[in-house]
Amino acid sequence: MDEYERIANLLESGKISLAEAETLIGALDEGPHSEETAQYAAPGGLRVRLRRADVEIVCAEDASEPQLDEGSSKELKLSRGEEGWLLRDSHESSGLAALLQILKSAPRRKALLRVPKGTDVRIELGQGKLTTRGLLGTLRAELGQGEARLQSLAEVYLELGQGSVEVAESEAARIEVGQGSVRARLRIKNGRHRVESGMGAISVEVLPHSDVRIDAHSGMGKVRVLGASSTGAETSPAGLRVGEGKGLLTLESGMGDIEVKLT
Repeated sequence: MDEYERIANLLESGKISLAEAETLIGALDEGPHSEETAQYAAPGGLRVRLRRADVEIVCAEDASEPQLDEGSSKELKLSRGEEGWLLRDSHESSGLAALLQILKSAPRRKALLRVPKGTDVRIELGQGKLTTRGLLGTLRAELGQGEARLQSLAEVYLELGQGSVEVAESEAARIEVGQGSVRARLRIKNGRHRVESGMGAISVEVLPHSDVRIDAHSGMGKVRVLGASSTGAETSPAGLRVGEGKGLLTLESGMGDIEVKLT
């Protein structure tokens, strides 16, 4: 059960009024807006805005522009505007109509997208699963509840309320999870980066050719470093250093273990 369904059930049982339900729905639709994720995708990029859906984005060598593949829900509409491409639900409603739709157990939408290699993507998804395959450019994502399974990214800026995140490879990251786990493979050479979970484990593999200082802290959990001696990394009270430490990677969990693997 996701947050939309919980609100619908509270309304149906008389525990909240219609006005209160519409206020809560509006807050979910608005979602988080950090400085990193608030930017629109670059011109020619792709923006996805859906309430409940499973989204798969595949980088295709033969794609010259974003395409919605067969097998996607027929209610979805992909259109091009002055600021890039936009995928939305053409039948998506709001307020009472949306609640009635949820009470009728409407299935999640399904979006299968093919995009050119290196495409910048911004996603606003209330509930569902996000999957990427191939090399994307910059991904900025706001997910209320669900999973993110991401392959190769130049940069990832992601906020997730509840669920789990996996990143196969990226050279820049800012990942914030309210409740859930994070697994990521990062190659950091400069700049400031952060992976954070309010409640959940964090596992980060630092890929070869990284040049980074790592600060890891858990409020209620253990911090473990693997491979420091075999890679020549230096440890000190100030943290862990790989190479000259030109970049900074901060790992923080309020409640959960943190594992750093050096390769």
